[in-house]
Amino acid sequence: MAVCPRLLLCGLVVVIFAIPANAEVGPCDTLPPRTVIAFDSIASFTGYTEGNDCWGWVSPGGIEYAIYGARGGLAFINLNTMQEDDFVSGPNCIWRDIKSYRNYCYEVTECGPGLKIIDMSFLPDSVHVVGTFTGGSTRSHNLTIDTAKGYAYLVRQNYSGFRVISLANPESPAELPGVNTGDAHDVYARNDTVWAAEGWDSQFSIWDMSNKSSPQMLALVTVPGQGYLHNIWPMDYMPYVVTTEETAGHTIKIWNTADLQDISLVAQYLAPSGLAHNAHIVGKYLFLSHYESGVVVVDLTFPECPVEMARFDTYPDRELSGYNGCWGVYPHAGTNRIYASNIEGNIMIFETDIRVVGFGGGPLVGAAPLSSSFLSYAQGDIVSQTWDFGDGAFGNGTVGAHAYGPGIYDVALDVTFPESTTTIGYAHYVTALAESLTVEDVALMPGQAGYWEAGLINHVPILETTIPVSMSGVPSQAVFDSVSRAGTRTEYFEVVTIPYDNHAGGQVYVRLIADGGGGSPPLAPGTGPILRVYYHLLPTASPGSVLTLSTDDFSGPVGGGIQLDAKTTTAAFVPSPDGGTLTVLTPPCECPCYGDPSCNGVVDVFDVVETVDVAFRAESPPFDFGCPSARTDADCDGLTNVFDVVAMVDVAFRSGDPQTTFCDPCEL
Repeated sequence: MAVCPRLLLCGLVVVIFAIPANAEVGPCDTLPPRTVIAFDSIASFTGYTEGNDCWGWVSPGGIEYAIYGARGGLAFINLNTMQEDDFVSGPNCIWRDIKSYRNYCYEVTECGPGLKIIDMSFLPDSVHVVGTFTGGSTRSHNLTIDTAKGYAYLVRQNYSGFRVISLANPESPAELPGVNTGDAHDVYARNDTVWAAEGWDSQFSIWDMSNKSSPQMLALVTVPGQGYLHNIWPMDYMPYVVTTEETAGHTIKIWNTADLQDISLVAQYLAPSGLAHNAHIVGKYLFLSHYESGVVVVDLTFPECPVEMARFDTYPDRELSGYNGCWGVYPHAGTNRIYASNIEGNIMIFETDIRVVGFGGGPLVGAAPLSSSFLSYAQGDIVSQTWDFGDGAFGNGTVGAHAYGPGIYDVALDVTFPESTTTIGYAHYVTALAESLTVEDVALMPGQAGYWEAGLINHVPILETTIPVSMSGVPSQAVFDSVSRAGTRTEYFEVVTIPYDNHAGGQVYVRLIADGGGGSPPLAPGTGPILRVYYHLLPTASPGSVLTLSTDDFSGPVGGGIQLDAKTTTAAFVPSPDGGTLTVLTPPCECPCYGDPSCNGVVDVFDVVETVDVAFRAESPPFDFGCPSARTDADCDGLTNVFDVVAMVDVAFRSGDPQTTFCDPCEL
């Protein structure tokens, strides 16, 4: 028998709600104008003894249900009749969490007896409890269901991680090996990815669950301020997540997760009460249950610039950081209704003029030409839908398909209703890549010094890059001297680090970062050198041999965490590597310069040693340059003797005037 709560019909409340006029990107102080809309509380179901979370379900016949967690059980409220159709009693417990999958409702509590399974297919007549699954554990604070994959994830009763449960048979779940985390409090799952909020450890983790027998942690992020990390929710189609901290004065935080190795905090928000509870995201809208501040809606069109659009105070008694007011919010019905549950024992139903307009699709990052397809999930009486693909091309209909050339593109969708047009746009949504390194071939004679130029062809702005340099012939024929940005496109970059340096073996990784805190801009699209690799050939280098320089990843003691990569404003990626050759030339037999038997254009130690051998030791010189020994006769007197040695020592080492005269054209 259903327990019938008292129904209160409520009036119209007008609030400020953000509707972007277009999808252009701009700083936070130049966002599109805002429009006043209605936020109408149509019903409040009261009479329960305290309450907690809420959820929802729409029956195959189109009846919308709000599911309310009260202290004594679950209420199933028919929003067509505005009556409670059934109530399932359970432990007398303030902590309940609720999710739905197909026609089933799944409930956990802090008070047992396990994962309760409720069949809702008999509504509006009644619901049927078809089982309770324990799997050796009776209590849980939170659960989430990956509805696309059919798995439930439950916080362990000792908060040490989360359980993994197959719902292949929804009425007979199967336990799989779980995952160990820090102080797990809340989890969210979608498409084999799990986000975990880790409570007093003040951190969150992201997990790849595609292989249930071998989960992989993708990221672990420490949240500043040592708050209680209560809840986490990712955006649907942009690389951002939102976290809440159930600690007074601690903000709701928005994180950019485009690069899982470098997740960054980009924005924060907090309503007047100073204490947030749970975050949910639908499209570009963030819905918050914010305790004494009530229900809050925030516009995340530009995630770095969140804008409060609506706030309905479900606890008007005061505005402090107390555990009163709004516990849960449910914006996922697919209609213009939003549910909000209060701790005081009531659930409120709102109707808004919010148009649930959004789209998703992909791929969003890949090699050009990149063929992407987008699907609109706009609802309501739709007149037309127009796509702006961001490169001058447009499309119409529910699905937008487009092939992108190299670059980064905004994508926007105009949805026209009989009374208005709503635009949703995602900035820098698609990144099509054709970035590649270039290395030119060079040729030198033995003993000569030179450099290779590693160039970059980039169609997108580059924030940073790591380049592996591997040079053959070191140390047998060449010496690897240094790397430099002087005279290249990255000369202005603020940070240069070398994570791995093996000069003796001709291997080095170089990391270049444009902005190290000084505000330098990314490397603009273009073509040209970004790094120079300096070296010199030994005089003993074999003429005709070919050395190589590669920008491919090389094997070695690099720890596996360094590789060729680059990062643009939207994604991390790997450019196409390139390599160059160094051909060792054969010196001409007729050297152009007396006093320079090595024929490298420089009087150096090799020339001195050669001359000493010819003048005093009457033996074959150690270096065979293929030139007549007469070229050791610096003063052109027909003899190689001490005067030639002294002259070359002065030129090579003392930078003074030689003690004898060099014959033209080697006088230096």
